[in-house]
Amino acid sequence: MPTWFTRIPASAWVAGLAVVLVVFLIWITSSVSAPPDSSGAIPKNGYVLQNLRVAPATPFHEAAWSIENNPSIRSGLLRTGNDCFYIDDTGVIRHSGNPAKSATTSDPTLE
Repeated sequence: MPTWFTRIPASAWVAGLAVVLVVFLIWITSSVSAPPDSSGAIPKNGYVLQNLRVAPATPFHEAAWSIENNPSIRSGLLRTGNDCFYIDDTGVIRHSGNPAKSATTSDPTLE
């Protein structure tokens, strides 16, 4: 087995697999109902996955990742959602109740 594989903590593998599963489930259960937005992302059920950030593991830091899920249309009569969501390698989902403001680590957790 490669040494890089054994140095990754089990929690990082579980969190990474959870994200892949969530993204896959969103993709497989959604239908494309709108053209790509200005960033090229394809909206699914009115939301767009954006700003995927991945920091690989180093000898001094564990691997980290985060992603945002925002309404594809954030304002007006055609607004596609009321909340923005954020999840990172901690596995905690956060949301902002303002569709114009992307959620961050300082927003409340989803309950």
